[in-house]
Amino acid sequence: MTQKTVKKKKRRRISVASVILVLGIVMLMIPVIFFGFLLYDATLGTVTPMFGNRFKNDLNPAISSEQTVQIDTTLKGLANVETVSVSLKAATLRITVDTLDALDAAGVKTITTSVYDTIQAVLPMETYFTADETKKMYDLEIHVLNLKNGKDQAGYFYFILTKNANMEKFIVQEVSKPLNAELAQQLRDALNPPEATPTGSVSGPIITMGLQEGIQPSFTL
Repeated sequence: MTQKTVKKKKRRRISVASVILVLGIVMLMIPVIFFGFLLYDATLGTVTPMFGNRFKNDLNPAISSEQTVQIDTTLKGLANVETVSVSLKAATLRITVDTLDALDAAGVKTITTSVYDTIQAVLPMETYFTADETKKMYDLEIHVLNLKNGKDQAGYFYFILTKNANMEKFIVQEVSKPLNAELAQQLRDALNPPEATPTGSVSGPIITMGLQEGIQPSFTL
């Protein structure tokens, strides 16, 4: 009888180095896949508009267009008022009034308070321009001026009344008059320095001499 020889298959052993290599590749691929997914998701979201309202649950009650029209009409009926602009943007009601050019500072300031009283009658300050711990409300700006295109003239007056929602009372400031006149003049002088006298210039009598033959020297004083 002949004996058959059976060849034993050699088992391949997994080396420690191979295991470490595979684990390293897996560890590197995890953050790559993660950031790739985030990038893909962000790319899909770029075509989707996002809508929001930063005044959600605030500005309650809201100022209506009918109320702004009523204020505009009433202000145009005030004495010594030429033009009126009413703007409601970003929770700020801004009123701009151009008065007669002949008004003095006292007259412009009086109209400023009259504009405030007109708004108060339509939009009470306690209701529309006073915030509390739970909600934000509107801010108020009133601009009243004369000589709309003549701010460099002596008779130019400009007052601003401000009432923020966090303020208890309004304040009025004359912005056409500097708080520190001396400092304002120094700034104007720095921006517009006087012209320097050219170096070597001589003031006094001018002497001209004729040097051609047959011409006597002449002196001009």
